[in-house]
Amino acid sequence: MKDNNLSTTNNISNTTSNTNNFTQIINAPKQPSRLQLYRQTKNLLNLVNA
Repeated sequence: MKDNNLSTTNNISNTTSNTNNFTQIINAPKQPSRLQLYRQTKNLLNLVNA
């Protein structure tokens, strides 16, 4: 009689989640426009991803 040994493989996927929080403090004599805020935020995120 033969022994049939079945081996099983458990595939475990590890996922890593990175969360970056940025706070922009703008000390300006006048309020910047939404377009300026968008550009500043986009440039900040580009620096982090570089």
